[in-house]
This record gives sequence, C-alpha cells and structure tokens, in this order.
Amino acid sequence: YGKQWYQRRVREEAAWNDVWNLPADILEDKKKYYGFSTFAIQLNEEEEGVAPTDSRNRPDQRCLERGDVEGAAEEKLRLEEKQRARRKAAKNAEPQWFTMQEDPDTHEQYHMYKGGYWRAKLKQDFSNSPDIF
Repeated sequence: YGKQWYQRRVREEAAWNDVWNLPADILEDKKKYYGFSTFAIQLNEEEEGVAPTDSRNRPDQRCLERGDVEGAAEEKLRLEEKQRARRKAAKNAEPQWFTMQEDPDTHEQYHMYKGGYWRAKLKQDFSNSPDIF
C-alpha cells in the first residue's frame, strides 16, 4: 500500500513496486478544487462523441462547474424525478454495456463489460441509449 492516499504500492513477488506517486504540484492544486487534484478535475472534462448516458453530460454537474448552485439543485431534483419515473416504468431493465456476474471464488456480484460501447462510439450510434438527462 502507499503511505498516503496519493501513493500506491503493490507487492510483486518479493519486492514492492510503485503503481503511482503523484507529484507535489498536483497536491497543491487540490486545495483550489474542493479537495480534488487537477487530475481528478480533468476526468470530468467534456468530451465529444461519448454516449449520451456518460456522466460527464449531467446537466447538474455542468451547472456546478459554472458556479450556478441554484441551477444545479434544480437540475438534480429534475434528474432524480426522471430517474424515479424511469425505474417505475422499467423495473427489469438491463444495463446496456454491462451484465451482472458472480465471482466463483468470493461469490460477490460485479458488473462485467459485455462489449459494444467502443463500436457505438466509433460509429456515433447511440440510438439504443436511454434518455437519462
């Protein structure tokens, strides 16, 4: 393991190897962005051509990023109501890109990628994606 959250070590055979170790300048930026590092903030940057269900498309997050806290709260409420209605209408809906599996050793449930996303992204064909936002 690492000494801090920003370090990660793994034991491979008889030696410890660094998996990651963030530079100090990244850690300084986290104070500006609600405790998130620049790296973490960049993970949420908009990207052209992603599925319409990609969380980076959430309108409440975009409002917060623009500093519109009231608009974000309104959007979040709207999204939650829409989600409740969708769940009520489709109780047995299956995830589009994943299937539930059980680990044979631990018997824990996990989501296994079933394929298709990258092909859909390449073709820009997300016609089977639900309207969640």
